[in-house]
Amino acid sequence: MTQTITEQQALDLSERFNALADTLAEYKSANSDSLTGEQKDALAKCVSRLRIRAMRLITQAVGIKLDSSSVSLSNIRDAVKTAQKAIATINTVKKVIEVAGAVISLGAAIASKDMGAIATAVKGIWDTAKA
Repeated sequence: MTQTITEQQALDLSERFNALADTLAEYKSANSDSLTGEQKDALAKCVSRLRIRAMRLITQAVGIKLDSSSVSLSNIRDAVKTAQKAIATINTVKKVIEVAGAVISLGAAIASKDMGAIATAVKGIWDTAKA
């Protein structure tokens, strides 16, 4: 069974990416005293990339036909939500950056409209967030 992403659903995904960027920015701010300059730069780049992906999702995700046998819209939403929760509770900067990177990869996979890449990226978020 296939599901086509509507404009409203793409907007919802975009909002989830922005919320994740906010969580990452809050993490950076809350831990600023203990972060190196390199770590601050890496987190800032992740925030920026998430915001760019969020903007692009609105136009790139509309009309994508998801094959629910490999990935569903709820899988994508759940993966981003899992990443956001993980970033709020992870204690190491390296891990936070890995989780953010996994979500950025999901955005790229959605843009490519490649169902295999989307499914792999969703799994990558779950694996990274739970490791």
